[in-house]
Amino acid sequence: MQQIQIIGTLGNDAEVKDLQNNQVIEFSVAVNETWVDKDGQKQTKTTWFNCAKWGNNTNVAQYIKKGDKIYVSGKSNNRAYLKNDGSAEVVNGITVSEIELLGTKNQ
Repeated sequence: MQQIQIIGTLGNDAEVKDLQNNQVIEFSVAVNETWVDKDGQKQTKTTWFNCAKWGNNTNVAQYIKKGDKIYVSGKSNNRAYLKNDGSAEVVNGITVSEIELLGTKNQ
């Protein structure tokens, strides 16, 4: 079984889409990795994840707000494609099975 777990910051408010007999909550999460380089300078790398939570229970979407902290687990669904300029682009995606809100940006 393939499982991914992340803790990060919401990049946007959740958006609910109605698709015939189903609904999906879509949102993005930024995960920051920080370290000190050999010169003693703090470095940060941000990885973005596009998240989709499927199902007809979309009540949680009203609480998923930009800037808040969130825990997400689910199945990885990364994809790669060529952009118009010929360069490669990789999109990190998660089909979400579990969400836990960890706090608002004001806390």
